[in-house]
Amino acid sequence: MQENVKTRYNWIDNLKLFACYGVLLGHCYSLFIGQVANGQERLSTFANAFLKTTSFIYNGDMWVIVFCMLSGYLLVSKKFINIKELLIAIFKRYLRFVEPLALLALFIVLLRFTVGFEQRNSLVANEWIGLPMTVNLGNLLKMVFLFDSYMDNPLWTMRGIFAGGILIYILNYLMDKVSIKRHTLIIFPLAFVLFCIGLFYSFDILVCSCVLIGGGGTDV
Repeated sequence: MQENVKTRYNWIDNLKLFACYGVLLGHCYSLFIGQVANGQERLSTFANAFLKTTSFIYNGDMWVIVFCMLSGYLLVSKKFINIKELLIAIFKRYLRFVEPLALLALFIVLLRFTVGFEQRNSLVANEWIGLPMTVNLGNLLKMVFLFDSYMDNPLWTMRGIFAGGILIYILNYLMDKVSIKRHTLIIFPLAFVLFCIGLFYSFDILVCSCVLIGGGGTDV
């Protein structure tokens, strides 16, 4: 039984890695083709046709959703005996987000005081990554500890993924306390409400709902 569980989790981890590559390809397409003036027209006929017929491969939005749902699927297996275990798990998950962001903050500082941000857009003929930003301690701390995306726009997904994971932790704890076996009875309705709100209000909430959908799918 343990071997089957391990195989399943390896398969999910591999799919999450594939989703990460899909998001990366989506950003590369956007930077070098999508947001470049006449970028699509500059391609050969074959390359243009290939990109149009395989757009799902570099559809970053789709792969973000896949990644979020898989994250929720993995998190829902976490069980907590008491509130102390729940709080410790939340804190550990928070640190898992903070630690790589601290390294990213260091990289931004090094980039700022070596190459500089103004030269980045000229290197790839794209103005988007050359947008001016204020690099200071306050903005760096907000990025690391509050997952603020001002310093690095793609980080906007982290707030939703973190919030969705914490919601799953809390729901797991509460449902175990009241002996609710079917996660779908609680998680799916909440995910649907958040999804509808996210469509009109905030992408963060939309991402959070996708994490919940993945968590509710474990007992479908």
